[in-house]
Amino acid sequence: DLPERVERLLLERALADLGRARRAGRAVAGFVKAEQMIGQGRAGLLVVAAEADGDGLGKMRASGLPLARLGDATSLGRLFGRAQTIYVAVARDDAGGEFIGRIESGASRWCGYRQNSSS
Repeated sequence: DLPERVERLLLERALADLGRARRAGRAVAGFVKAEQMIGQGRAGLLVVAAEADGDGLGKMRASGLPLARLGDATSLGRLFGRAQTIYVAVARDDAGGEFIGRIESGASRWCGYRQNSSS
């Protein structure tokens, strides 16, 4: 139906932006790689799957970086050639925050639509 189609299209658009960041070498998948990027001071945005919870999510939140929920572990994993991915870090942009801004706003639109359509 229409609400599900709109939700899927919003998700696909945000994932496409994240995929462009990955292809540009600006995004890494997996808790360890995300933690390394944070430790190097290169991360500007954390993207987590809907399944993210517990200690891992707590550690990501403790970084103080913006955190966006986007899709599930399977949809994130597909972008990185994996079966599943829970945590993704996106590097701070040198070009005025284009990747981060697009991914963050796309994820926000998707989450907002999901919450509003389920109530």
